[in-house]
Amino acid sequence: MKAYLKFCDLLVKGVEYLTGVLLVAMSASTCWQVISRHVLHKSSVWTQDCSLFLFVWVVLLGSAAAVYGSKHISVTLIADILPEPIRTIVIYFSQLCVLGCSILIASTGWTYFLQNLGTRSSGWVISLGFPTFALPLGGVLMFLLAIGAIIKQIMKRKEQTA
Repeated sequence: MKAYLKFCDLLVKGVEYLTGVLLVAMSASTCWQVISRHVLHKSSVWTQDCSLFLFVWVVLLGSAAAVYGSKHISVTLIADILPEPIRTIVIYFSQLCVLGCSILIASTGWTYFLQNLGTRSSGWVISLGFPTFALPLGGVLMFLLAIGAIIKQIMKRKEQTA
């Protein structure tokens, strides 16, 4: 289990680094779009698609990293007032729901990716497979990192009871 958690730690670091690079590139593309449209009075055709595609990647990769660190927004009002054994069940159930959602994102994302693989972007001459591949990859990463989050939760509970 510890080896898997080390793998997850390395994976999250890589994903966070890549997400940061993509976020900088998205910001640069958006800035160029504003400058070219409002200062140079000549709109760039590629910046809109570039920013949108990078946004999709940033959201899905960032979501995967957030799953591992339990950094997603959650409402714990009800779970906090429950007695300990029931609270633990609710926490594990919510983590199983994350696993289910990640499988759904990966499987439907893969189908969507295959459907859009031959389609070209209107503003940028690239396949729409590039931005849509973020869905299955993000879903798989969420699944792998959700398993790591569950393992961390189990190990934490064992340490508390020991």
